[in-house]
Amino acid sequence: MKEVIKITGLLLCLFFASCSGKKDVNTYLKSAIHFIDKREFNRAAEMLDLALALDSNSSMAFTLKGKVLSIMKQYDEAKGCLTKAIYLDSLNTSAF
Repeated sequence: MKEVIKITGLLLCLFFASCSGKKDVNTYLKSAIHFIDKREFNRAAEMLDLALALDSNSSMAFTLKGKVLSIMKQYDEAKGCLTKAIYLDSLNTSAF
């Protein structure tokens, strides 16, 4: 539970610091964070897939998806998402 709260708090800070005016993508990211807080990781992953369908270069969406997949013990997919997040934004320390 503490890990989820820590991830959510960290990602919320990063989310609000990196908003780029993409309202639809941000809406899906906010929904994903909501589902993470509720521990509904499958639904969070669905929201992140929708965000990535709109913006396949969203480092934040890849970071969140990597964290969610890691919690779901889908480590290979999580590693791929986190690697992509770092590739898109090398300053994204949440993805490390």
